Amino acid sequence: MWTEREARSSKRTSNSRLLPSPSTHTHTHTRTRSLLSRMAGEIESVSVVQQALWLVSVALVWGATNPLIKRGSEGVSRLPPRSNALATMVVELVYLFTRWQYVVPFAVNMMGSVLFYYALAHAGTTSALHLSP
Repeated sequence: MWTEREARSSKRTSNSRLLPSPSTHTHTHTRTRSLLSRMAGEIESVSVVQQALWLVSVALVWGATNPLIKRGSEGVSRLPPRSNALATMVVELVYLFTRWQYVVPFAVNMMGSVLFYYALAHAGTTSALHLSP
């Protein structure tokens, strides 16, 4: 804070407030930065393993469901062609989404995608970049 002499010597108006001295502000800022960096270090050391587990679990989900999706979509290429591309796309989508062999692995795969975005949102930049291809 300001010393009494500085406060008396400054020509304050009734609307102004005393501001902390620059040396006090710098000291407080340094202490706050030190505390925040220690807290961030503690959080980072605990959550790096958790972040890695989240991202590895996403890789396992995607790796397990991709072959099942491929197997569930067998037969879509044998559908008779339609007159236009839109009709062909609709027939193929109806075929795929009426087969549980395709829908179940697809839904699990999409849950893996949600898990991936959740993991990235909560992962530090360094953790996500090291584990990404």
